[in-house]
Amino acid sequence: MTDSSFRSSLIGPFRDIPPKTRAFVLTMGAAGVVMVIVASLESAKGSHIEVDKLLHFGGYATLAFLFVVGLPVKLYVPGIVGLLLMGAGIEFIQPLQGRSFDTHDMNANRIGVAAGTALGLLGRMGLARLRAELAARAQRKRTRRVQAGTVIFRQGERSTDLYAVMSGSVRLAHAAKGHDDELEVVREGGVFGEMGVIRDAPRYATAIALEESD
Repeated sequence: MTDSSFRSSLIGPFRDIPPKTRAFVLTMGAAGVVMVIVASLESAKGSHIEVDKLLHFGGYATLAFLFVVGLPVKLYVPGIVGLLLMGAGIEFIQPLQGRSFDTHDMNANRIGVAAGTALGLLGRMGLARLRAELAARAQRKRTRRVQAGTVIFRQGERSTDLYAVMSGSVRLAHAAKGHDDELEVVREGGVFGEMGVIRDAPRYATAIALEESD
């Protein structure tokens, strides 16, 4: 048997990263974009030292990683395409600022975006797998195996949890005027006890396991 807290633990791994974390990551990414643009378009001076290709690679790899980690899945492609266009467009604009057009810098930018994207996807996959494993452990801790004939809750008791049948079957019966009327047999995948929780009302029926059940 599983209670209502399972649903949130099972759904958790499929949610996006927490909003506050996403906002921080995207803020860092936006700041990085501004810094890259400013540094790339800075006017050339006599003592100006050209940015090394490795720095181009690392800068764009970092930006791509932050975007993939921070953006929702549906925005991955627009975000990465935007970085590629930015990396190429800056090289065309640089001559207007007194700097030279450099295809090697452009290629370093592209390779950096590709590497950062790959690392970001691996990071997201790893995080999802970790959260799924933690959720599965939480589920196992809260799963209760009951034997046939076990009373899970009785009619008239306070409703505190809803239950999901992972395996087996559970009989729900309502007692009235000295007779037990069978309401339903809940089988694998079914949920019971939810109405009492929603209405904050006493249990309307007694739930008994018909066989060994989880």
